[in-house]
Amino acid sequence: MGVVDRSKAIPMLRTDSNGDQVRGRGLVLVDALTDQWGTELYRWGKQVWAELEERA
Repeated sequence: MGVVDRSKAIPMLRTDSNGDQVRGRGLVLVDALTDQWGTELYRWGKQVWAELEERA
């Protein structure tokens, strides 16, 4: 699965966020809930993708 946008800014996993901040926790959640994730850059923007392994 993945999401795309027209920004070429590469998202960074922020580990310095505190619980009071409203923003900056999206990739922390993606990192915690997926087996792996990454970014693909395109001429027009980027895609952030994530993989979930099937578990029995």
